[in-house]
Amino acid sequence: MRSSRMKSIVLASLLVAMLAAQARALSSTGEMLVKLGGGLVGSLVGAATAVAAIAELTPQFETRAPRVAVVVGSLTVCSGLGGGVGVLAAARWAGFDGSVGGCLLGGLAGGFLSAFTEPIVYTLGASEPVGEFLGFVMLPVLPTVGATLGFSR
Repeated sequence: MRSSRMKSIVLASLLVAMLAAQARALSSTGEMLVKLGGGLVGSLVGAATAVAAIAELTPQFETRAPRVAVVVGSLTVCSGLGGGVGVLAAARWAGFDGSVGGCLLGGLAGGFLSAFTEPIVYTLGASEPVGEFLGFVMLPVLPTVGATLGFSR
């Protein structure tokens, strides 16, 4: 059962990557850079907030299930909404029109996927330093990509 969940997560990640390529074709390069830049700033702030929440909340739980829920929930909400708000702020500043609801939902979807980056990379056979590196890099990138895709739709 665990491997079927991991396959589903890998397929969802690939779907987000394919949609990112399509979103690139929808917008000008300048518009895309503005939205991605704002989204990265928002996602970084959100990821830092999520890490602080995780550090504060997880020691209070003795079993694994609540700890996992806190980690996944914090990364989804904080990074996802941070990326969404960053994209919205940058787009508003630059005068671009787009979907607010799609932006926030895309950011949340990217935040959810970012919580599973390390397990996916480890399942694919990467070493620990590579898994840690990609896990940390993807924390702000996936919510930003999701929010940008949602905004562009």
